[in-house]
Amino acid sequence: MSAASVTAVVVTYNSAGYITRLLDGLSESRALTKIVVLDNASSDDSVAVIKARPDFGRLTLIESSENLGFGAAVNKAVEAESRSSEFVAVINPDVQLEEGVIDRLLGRFSVPELAAVGVQLTRTDGTPVSSARYFPSRASMLRRVAHEVEPEDAYREVDWICGAFMLWRTTAFVQLGGFSSRYFLYYEDVDICKAAWDAGWRVAIDGSERAIHDQGHGATTSSYLRTVNRQSRRRYAARWLGASGVLASVTADGIELLGTLLRKARLRS
Repeated sequence: MSAASVTAVVVTYNSAGYITRLLDGLSESRALTKIVVLDNASSDDSVAVIKARPDFGRLTLIESSENLGFGAAVNKAVEAESRSSEFVAVINPDVQLEEGVIDRLLGRFSVPELAAVGVQLTRTDGTPVSSARYFPSRASMLRRVAHEVEPEDAYREVDWICGAFMLWRTTAFVQLGGFSSRYFLYYEDVDICKAAWDAGWRVAIDGSERAIHDQGHGATTSSYLRTVNRQSRRRYAARWLGASGVLASVTADGIELLGTLLRKARLRS
């Protein structure tokens, strides 16, 4: 597997503070044959930082005139630059990979049905963060909880892996049609893994491999992004859980809204 071709696909959006760290790490990977960065109409210096790199000629930079959303941007990059590679590594710009991670993960694809594999994601201090979860159910949506797969230093099959780092077999990614256009952000990783399992593929995590993930560029989730998350949750429910799933999701939205209103009322009193 060491001779396999791998393309790294990175979607940036106001990522100037993180992209150098990621690209420095990727430049050390022996497995990577290509790095594709699609910038989603950043308003910061992301594009300038990328173009100023001494290894810029090794990168392919695609500048979008509008923010396409995460999944659509990855799909565009794969369509434009990555189909000729055997594997596609989808990596968030706020991720830092340990040396040799991609190279070692390729050995896991000796399992012919394996579509994608992830790694254990942690904060800088080593605290585990969401890396793999069980699929949402009507009950979990109604209770507004996500059931995490407990971290283990082992390889094992899981329902879905976090989109911050996913190493895909390109044939599987293309067969599935890439990420669904239903989602601008959030739940596109859950959705594609559900589609993969339904199509007879497998999804796994290698907990012995790690990467740092500064979630959301280290910023607190804004009210806008929380709204986008709720919208994506409803779309996932509509596709995979039917009318009762949508009802559970809408009810969860109402509970969250009520909680927000009560907190604001307490602050005023």
